[in-house]
Amino acid sequence: MIGLAEGEIMRGLSGWRSVRLVMLPVLVALTACKADLYTQLQEREANEMLALLEDNGVAAIRVVAKDGTSTIQVDEKLLAFSINLLNAKGLPRQSFKNLGEIFQGSGLIASPTEERARYVYALSEELSRTISDIDGVFSVRVHVVLPHNDLVRAGATPSSASVFIRHDAKTNVAALLPKIKMLVADSIEGLSYDKVEVVLVPVER
Repeated sequence: MIGLAEGEIMRGLSGWRSVRLVMLPVLVALTACKADLYTQLQEREANEMLALLEDNGVAAIRVVAKDGTSTIQVDEKLLAFSINLLNAKGLPRQSFKNLGEIFQGSGLIASPTEERARYVYALSEELSRTISDIDGVFSVRVHVVLPHNDLVRAGATPSSASVFIRHDAKTNVAALLPKIKMLVADSIEGLSYDKVEVVLVPVER
């Protein structure tokens, strides 16, 4: 009886090893089929993308890196479909630099002209970031013009700004036009409401 039991155990172990040998290539193949869709994403955006993909039948996983950013992975055969699906919903969103990043010390003394250019760029980035948070907005560009005016001379050139917004055609961004212009005008010293031009481009997705 003992010999019989030992034989059954050995056959069982042999069978388990066979199963393991069969499953290992399958697991490797499944892992190898995954491809990075987008990397270095913030948690909130990564979760949005993950939910959208899964709602549309795409099995996706989120991998968190040591720095806290996320990578979305999908089946490599669904890579193109997934990219088009996310882009149609304005994902991933534009990335903008904040004031701290733009004015981070480089160890060199910047000229007044360089400092002014960085300041204008910082204003544009901050405003673009704020406007991009509006529901249905896909991309934003804000161009700010701050002329060099001589305080002694009369007839100073006023500041101006142009805003370009691509948005979902199903979203009524036009209803927010006055608020967008007011936001830009109030954010820039010397800029009046009537000197803010906004171009809205509806996009059918």
